[in-house]
Amino acid sequence: WSYRERAFPLAGLDYVVRRYPVDTDRIVLMGYSMGGFGTWNLGLRFHDRFCAMTPMAGGLSREEFASTLLGRDQLTRLLLDNVAMIPLFF
Repeated sequence: WSYRERAFPLAGLDYVVRRYPVDTDRIVLMGYSMGGFGTWNLGLRFHDRFCAMTPMAGGLSREEFASTLLGRDQLTRLLLDNVAMIPLFF
């Protein structure tokens, strides 16, 4: 999958919202382990689609996680200002 607006998993979320009576003001993004990495990445990029995010046992990005080897992930760090836009529980 990719981080594009119409890519999975956002396309899956759009399908569920169209098909079922979902309160779009109460959609929480959460994931564990690799899903925690995805939660950080999707939540920071599309913070307006979720009411909160809960990444569990996942880091900001693989590059940040292995920063001693790869350095810092400047693209993800640019998104950190978006944390102020969404409640975060980790």
